[in-house]
Amino acid sequence: MYIYILDDDPGVTHALTAMAEALGNDVTSFTSPDIFLSNIMDLELGCIFLDYSMPIMNGLEVQSRLAELNSMHPVLFLTGVADIPEAMTAMHAGAVDCLRKPPTLAALSSALARAEEKLARTRRYLSFKRLTDREREVLRAIGQGKSSKIIAYELGISTRTVEMHRGNVLSKLGVANAGAAVMLAEQYGLIE
Repeated sequence: MYIYILDDDPGVTHALTAMAEALGNDVTSFTSPDIFLSNIMDLELGCIFLDYSMPIMNGLEVQSRLAELNSMHPVLFLTGVADIPEAMTAMHAGAVDCLRKPPTLAALSSALARAEEKLARTRRYLSFKRLTDREREVLRAIGQGKSSKIIAYELGISTRTVEMHRGNVLSKLGVANAGAAVMLAEQYGLIE
């Protein structure tokens, strides 16, 4: 997983980088919120570690800016003090977890597992956005239990074209069969 650390303390950044890399992650660190935010749109989808307390812009302010930018990166907060109200604010704003510095390897691993789950859901959601309108139509019809022949007739296209769209749907969603595609579409409210 890609991990982006935003912390103004180089010692913390170095320690977190070593721990995250030991768990098999690719890590990039930033010490300035401005530089980090100016690069966010160019970063691969991954997990962001935000220091709660930074001098120029605190972690909650960075999290707010990420929301304004429609960032889909899961956020893990890091704090040197266990301040419950701020941690609750971060969690209500969508943070995956709030870890006390320095986190144990077990706590970090557990939080990263939750971030990975969120990333997997985000990737599936983004894969639905890649479907064309016609592919969505075919997926909805499949979800209604219609055969390729019926779908072709209703959409005014050939059965072969329906099968091509079905294959594209499976490929884009990364699933092995139409049933799995329908289940995912139902989870995301794309079909009923």
